[in-house]
Amino acid sequence: MSHSARFLGIAGSLRQNSYNFQLLEALQKSTTQEQIDLEIYQGLSTIPLFNEDMRPVEKRPAAVLNLCEKIENVDGVVIATPEYAQSVPGVLKNLLDWISISPALNEKPVAILGGTTGVWGTRYAQASLRHTLVAMGAFTMQRPMVFVNDIKSQLPTPDQPISPDLEQRLDAFAHGMKKWVRLHAKD
Repeated sequence: MSHSARFLGIAGSLRQNSYNFQLLEALQKSTTQEQIDLEIYQGLSTIPLFNEDMRPVEKRPAAVLNLCEKIENVDGVVIATPEYAQSVPGVLKNLLDWISISPALNEKPVAILGGTTGVWGTRYAQASLRHTLVAMGAFTMQRPMVFVNDIKSQLPTPDQPISPDLEQRLDAFAHGMKKWVRLHAKD
């Protein structure tokens, strides 16, 4: 793979100024030296609730079809998940339910990271997400793992730079993403 690895980043939160969206932005900024092109998906709020009656392709919402096409046209996906009730947020699970009825994530390299204001840093949510992605046939990157606790104090703001620890972890994560895509590149 001689070109930059192209990734679609998905933040599993609808909240304006979501910490996990900001985490993807920080990853995007840290990846220039790693030759990773990261586009951050902005259409999560356009995805309707999953409805089995809309399973046939001709009945699927345009937003779902467009997202699946985006996924099929990148080398890999990176998901930044918040954690609610020790699991992935419902909006992210809903998105994955829609994707699961398409082949978009089958054998697609996927990386997971996440952050929370608490002390656990999305450990449970990432484990739950990993389980779902394996069931969908995605090639889920095993490591490095990035669990960001106390995320508010680590993300960059106008008054403070990104924490050196988080910056270093994101650089290692980006490097791992590139290697993971190369390992699973289709001829």
